[in-house]
Amino acid sequence: QVIIPDKDTMIAGIDVNADLSKAKMAVQSAISGTLRVLGAWPANASSVLVAASTSLLPSNLLDITLGMPVEVPFDSVSYTLPLQPGLYYLVGALLLQSDTPIGMESIKGIYKDPVTGNPGFLNIPSDTTRLSDIDIVLDFTSSSLAGK
Repeated sequence: QVIIPDKDTMIAGIDVNADLSKAKMAVQSAISGTLRVLGAWPANASSVLVAASTSLLPSNLLDITLGMPVEVPFDSVSYTLPLQPGLYYLVGALLLQSDTPIGMESIKGIYKDPVTGNPGFLNIPSDTTRLSDIDIVLDFTSSSLAGK
């Protein structure tokens, strides 16, 4: 057992075993689109992460792919998220806020199928597939996504 007393303490000499069969390979496949904003940015907003999940209810971090932080504020900005081949059941935007832990309330936008208006799932069949126009609206006019 290793105890790390605080965030500034460095621990050396620890070996970590990793199952590389679960490692994500470098791919050219990706989704891209535009993030748009409704309403006013919260005062403590620090950045936005685009995320994609291979599960409706992710059970671990291997189910989720997170993009690089997008600086805020913006009215509209383009993004690209590299993804492994597979089915993605949820694609959304998380708002990171200073002094606020990431949780379900951090989800401020979900990709919706332009035809049905329902949360859209995406298929990335190969490591060279690139999907565009995966647009997400971050809605700050309501405190949750319930009923949207």
